[in-house]
Amino acid sequence: MRLAVFSDIHSNLEALEAFIDDALHQMIHHYFCLGDIVGYGANPNQCIQKLQTLPNLKCVLGNHDYYASKNTTAYDMSLTAARAIIWTKKRLSKENTQFLKALKPILKTTRISFSHAAPHNPLKWQYIFTSESASRSFFSTRQKIIFNGHTHVPQIITQKICLK
Repeated sequence: MRLAVFSDIHSNLEALEAFIDDALHQMIHHYFCLGDIVGYGANPNQCIQKLQTLPNLKCVLGNHDYYASKNTTAYDMSLTAARAIIWTKKRLSKENTQFLKALKPILKTTRISFSHAAPHNPLKWQYIFTSESASRSFFSTRQKIIFNGHTHVPQIITQKICLK
């Protein structure tokens, strides 16, 4: 089974279309979007609609998705991000707002956890940049594999557990 795990589209339709074109050639079976479908880019509605055409799609809630779909302010974001959220809110269709509202902050399978931010407290929107923050994440779940987005930096962090 082939999985495509991706994140932080930020309403960039051209990048999303390029990703989907490549994924179709890879014969992907399941798609996992790790959040931030909207924000910054010019095509929030089109990106949400395009995502929904993918077979076996699962999405988690990102911080931009959260603020764009809620009646709250993005007080903990940068000024640029907050302005992008305000712009996005004005343009999202009711259906796409509902789609974002329905997203959960974390999805789990038997062995894998999917979240936008650190899974030990996903709605705090904490980044995983260090081995210490990764350790907190590993110790907070029984899943052996953790996928998360949010950082915009591809990385792999492993944890070795020594049993005596």
